[in-house]
This record gives sequence, structure tokens and C-alpha cells, in this order.
Amino acid sequence: MGARSRNEPGRLSVALAAILSEAFDDSEKTQAEVAEAAGMSQSQLSKYLRAVRTLTLDELDDLCQVLDMQLLDVVARADALRNR
Repeated sequence: MGARSRNEPGRLSVALAAILSEAFDDSEKTQAEVAEAAGMSQSQLSKYLRAVRTLTLDELDDLCQVLDMQLLDVVARADALRNR
């Protein structure tokens, strides 16, 4: 495992961003709508979807709820993706 800064996205964060970004695209909601419903700014959401910034578990849970996704399923999918 290489050294990286605490807030630098790792492979799991990149995989989560890809899954969330796909779900967001399928949702037909705007970034502003999703961000507001999840209790974050549109700018924050954009950074999460691009894997520029890491998510907390609570933020991931909020986004999963807004996007009608199951948290454990998202994490399991991201784990499988990061290990490819």
C-alpha cells in the first residue's frame, strides 16, 4: 500500500465515485437536487462524483438514500471494482 495524503482518494473512493456517478446519471436529477437532498453543496457533490474528494461514511449513506441505493450493495460493488 503506497503512501498518500489522508484526503487523497484511493482505489475504493474512485470506485465509489464511478458507481455514484452512474447512479446519478440514471436518476434524471440535477446535481443541485441531489446535493440539497443529501445535505451538501453542489460543489461538494461534483467533487465526490469526480473522485476529487473522499466521502465520509455518513455522506455516502446520505447519497445512497437520495439515489435509492443500498449502502452495503454500493460498498460491495466498489470493493469488487477496486480489486480488478
